[in-house]
Formats: sequence, C-alpha cells, structure tokens
Amino acid sequence: MNHKVFIIYGRDSQAHVELVKYVKCLGLANIPFERVAAELGTSAFVADIVLKGISQADVVLALFTPDEQAVLYGPDGKYHGHEEGNSRWQARPNVLFEAGVAYGTKKDKTILLTLGVDVKLFSDVSGVYVINLATDAAKTVLKEKIETALDTKLSVPDKWLLPSKSGNFKQCLRRRWKHFDELVEMEAELRQKKLSKTHGTSFLDLLHRMIYANPGHDWTRTKVRDLMTLCEAEGGRSAANRAYWAYFEVGLVRFYDVEADQWFTNEGEAWEECVDYAEMTERGKRFLHKLALTLPPAKSIPKGRTTSSVAKSSLKQIDLEEYFPGIWESEYKLSGVNGRDPVVEIKNGIEYYSLGKHHFNLENIRIDEKKKKLFFTKRRVNSSDEDIAVNELDIIERGQLYKGFENGTIPVKYYRVDGQ
Repeated sequence: MNHKVFIIYGRDSQAHVELVKYVKCLGLANIPFERVAAELGTSAFVADIVLKGISQADVVLALFTPDEQAVLYGPDGKYHGHEEGNSRWQARPNVLFEAGVAYGTKKDKTILLTLGVDVKLFSDVSGVYVINLATDAAKTVLKEKIETALDTKLSVPDKWLLPSKSGNFKQCLRRRWKHFDELVEMEAELRQKKLSKTHGTSFLDLLHRMIYANPGHDWTRTKVRDLMTLCEAEGGRSAANRAYWAYFEVGLVRFYDVEADQWFTNEGEAWEECVDYAEMTERGKRFLHKLALTLPPAKSIPKGRTTSSVAKSSLKQIDLEEYFPGIWESEYKLSGVNGRDPVVEIKNGIEYYSLGKHHFNLENIRIDEKKKKLFFTKRRVNSSDEDIAVNELDIIERGQLYKGFENGTIPVKYYRVDGQ
C-alpha cells in the first residue's frame, strides 16, 4: 500500500504540478485537494477540507511560493524598520493558515517547503527546518525528510533526480524570474574562488539585468548585500564600488509601478532606503555620495535602461542636504571635488574657482531661482587657453557637486548642475 501525501500550495500551479511529479516519483500517492473537497460536498469550509486531507495523509507538504507582496507598518503608520518596512514576497494567507493547521495537527509529519529564496515566512517557524526547492540538493534532502516522517526507506527509479522524472523546480523559477538560475549558478562559482574584477563585473551585470527584468524583486537586495561584503573582503575598491552602485539601483528599482508602467517620482524615499538598508562602510557612503549626480528623475527611466545611462542625458535638481544632513561639510566643504577644496586663482582681476582641471568664475554662472538650478556656460578661462567643455557629461563623470560660494552670490544649497 502506497503512503499518501497531502500537498498545501498557493497560486503557483506549475510548482504544484512539479511537486506532484516528485511525490509520484518516490512511489507515493498524492491526495488531490479537489477530491477531498468533493467528498465533503460544496458547502464544506476550507479548514474542514484541509483537516480531512491531513487526516488521510501520512505526510503533509506545505509549499510556500512568493505569490503576493506585503508591507509591515508600525503603530504610527510608518515603515517599521528598514527590514520589515520593505515590501516582501510571501505565500498566500490561505497557505499560511493551512500550513499552521497541518503543523498543529501533525507536527512530525509536516514538512515546510519554499520555492525561491526571497519568500517571507512567519516568525514562528524561524527555528523550523525549511527546504528550499530552488537548489539541486533539495530533492535528496526532501526525500530523506519524508523517509524520516514515514520511518521507512523509499525505493526510487534510476536517474530519479532528472527534472523529467522528479519535477523541474528550476523551470518554475526561470518562468517566474528572468536570469534567476543564471544568477544562482554564477554566485556559487563566484564564492568558490577569490573574487576577481572579471567575475564581479559579470555577476553585477547579470544582476542589473535581473533587477530591470523583475521590478520589485526582493531577492536581489539580499544578494547585493552579501556581495558587498564579499567585495569589501576580497574584491578591492573597484569591485566594491560596483557593488555599491548595484545596490543603489536595487533601491531605485523598487519604486517602479508595474501596472502603470512608469517610475514613481519619490527619489527621496529611494535614497533613504538605499542608505538605511545597505549599512555601508564609510568608503561606501562616500561612493554613494559621488553617485548623487547620476540620479535622474525616476519617472524618466525607460524600461531596459539603467540609471547610469539615463543620467547622462536627463538631470534633475536634488537638495541632498534633505536626505544626507551635513554630508559635505567635512569632506567637500565649499565646492571642492573628491575631498579637495577649490583653488582660488585671480586672473585679470577675476576670481576663478578651480575644480580639478576646470575653472569657473562668477561671471559665467547663471542662477535660475524658479527652477533652482545653476547653469555654467562654456568659456576659455585657463592659462593654456583651451576650450573647457562645461557640460553635464563632464560634470557627471567627475562627480562634482557645487555648494554656494562664500560671497553669497549663489544660495547656500546643493544643486544639480545642468550644462547649457
């Protein structure tokens, strides 16, 4: 007589089909939810159906798939902490309820499963072993757990681990999220060897594609946080900087409205979330500060393009002081670049503020008070008389931010600089 298995599942019907295939491959009999419901009649409550299915089963498998997003708010109506305040993928409430019924009824016979590494489970199971079907080793682990629950050894066919025989769970992930399986495999390879610039670059490029192919996907946030730690330890400044940049993009991409097919305009929240969530080192914070000029209007980012590519053609003024109080006071001071103070030179009775190889004076700066922008005009001002191209591309590439000059001609605020 075959042992019977009752499966609790949510909206991912394909994942359920693959799990049923797995159960049958082990020589077990699946108890369909619909058959139990038919036995009880049309007026039966879900709880009654689940209880009857559990009572008929020798093992219960509760499959948690990321079917909906939820956000936890605090008593004051605001986000409760940078972790719980983020929207997270979780299983449908009925799956959580049914799994709780099964666990309370047959604790030793109930096995909890997830598909995808970003599924938020309820806190009461934090100490319970949960099997993630996204990995290759999960099938063997699940088989061993079922054998323990049944107290018997299962007989399986040859090559039973093949997806065609025991279920293709990776295909479910591939269908749900583009680039997911590629990313998992590359990360595993990345961690087996010392991080090189090539490996780190390939991983992050793939990560970027996944972010923009799957807006709001929370799994990428965890991966970038882990990669940042790895980059800091072994990858050096270049790899770490790329990781910080990727993390910045993760924060921004969460404000994409899929249904409206447009970007939300609240860049401030995106910035706050990036900084709060990243828990960056001082070096990381400095790098993020220098990226300020590459933050374009969120709604102007077309699908398939990154913030860095759009930033070179689309700029928007942002008062960084609002989001990073006092961040430039110690590092940048007046209008210095990369920690250097500006050099004041006097030529022909005119003061020039030297920022690297560029020189600006107060005569070729125009202020638009209504739009809160500064405009620099092209002008020959240095000793070699070469033409200095003062435009948005040059300024962005050098990460230059300008604060008001000491004489008060320019308001003491932080502006995005637009070329004109």
